[in-house]
Amino acid sequence: MLVRQITQLAEATMRVAGLVRRSQLAKAHMELDAAGRMFLGLDVAHLEALSDDDLVAFSTIEGQVDGTKCLQMAELLRLAAVLGESEGQDGNARRTRALDLLLVGWLNDPNLRDERIDRMISGLEFQTRMGRPEGLTDRVVRWARASHRLPLVEDLVFEGNAPEAALWELAALTDDELVEGGLPRTELQTALADLSARSSSQ
Repeated sequence: MLVRQITQLAEATMRVAGLVRRSQLAKAHMELDAAGRMFLGLDVAHLEALSDDDLVAFSTIEGQVDGTKCLQMAELLRLAAVLGESEGQDGNARRTRALDLLLVGWLNDPNLRDERIDRMISGLEFQTRMGRPEGLTDRVVRWARASHRLPLVEDLVFEGNAPEAALWELAALTDDELVEGGLPRTELQTALADLSARSSSQ
């Protein structure tokens, strides 16, 4: 399913990018809106009008974040940034929203923990930070703190889906910040000890 969605998004990307390169901007807008209606049932202007909370709610089905929807919305916003820049607009805000959506999907849907998605996140990081990306680990920790889901970082480290450095970043937080995020320091210390023991045995 994910491979097919990535393929369809790649095809839409190539069509829009090709039209932009040929300066056929009106057609590029129509192609982008057609992609929005095909993937999400709404055009890009309506997508952009949604608040950040509404975007996350739109990607949630029966209480679970749908990573595929996050991926679709993120790519459409990224394409809107490319198209807008060709018309003299600043695309950074759109790219930042696209990046945040990708990360929401990455954090909540294991299907998005894929090398291709990691590369998309890294590419958007590079573009939005002008060559000085915050880094996936930093951003995962920041999002986990904001959503009070620090135990998720611990799980990702032990599943091999996040660098071990993420746990040490959590260790630098205050006790209150850890408790607020749902990961008391005693549990974090246990996780660090387990990680150290696992590394020693390898």
